Amino acid sequence: MPRSSNDYRAMLEEANALLASTPGDVQVLLVRAKAKSQLKDYDAAIADCNTALRLAPTHASALYQRGLNRLKMKQYPAAITDLTKALQYNPQYKEALFGRGVARMQTLNFRAAVPDFSEAIRLDSTYADAYEYRGICYASLNKTAEAKADLEKAAQLNPKAERSLRRYVEQ
Repeated sequence: MPRSSNDYRAMLEEANALLASTPGDVQVLLVRAKAKSQLKDYDAAIADCNTALRLAPTHASALYQRGLNRLKMKQYPAAITDLTKALQYNPQYKEALFGRGVARMQTLNFRAAVPDFSEAIRLDSTYADAYEYRGICYASLNKTAEAKADLEKAAQLNPKAERSLRRYVEQ
């Protein structure tokens, strides 16, 4: 799995070369969009997602990628719309649930975010980030017991979540 900027640049070059010979390949467009996103070129990533969606309007991954880029650009209502559409085509898309929950948190709609994180956890009981973010929502809603339980579970699954536990529960 690529991790460095150089890896994503190489991924981008490879996708560009493939698209030169097969310009309508939705999967390659999405690979290129992901590389652009990782290189923080969100507008260009969204443009690739738009092209992919013109070719395949119900492609859940294209909607997810566009929503994720809109989330990174702090375009929260647009991100929520894209992620909701992705879930219409793939209700089991835990990453789309998580992303929509994050976008809802960013608009301070903690009550609406909780069910997204809960469903992501139902789909994957080891989803540490979903436990952590649901715990933060619970803390923001003054549901201390629920927040503590979720943040402890998140810290158990991912030691980095220990910071959120200390910040939101063990103040």
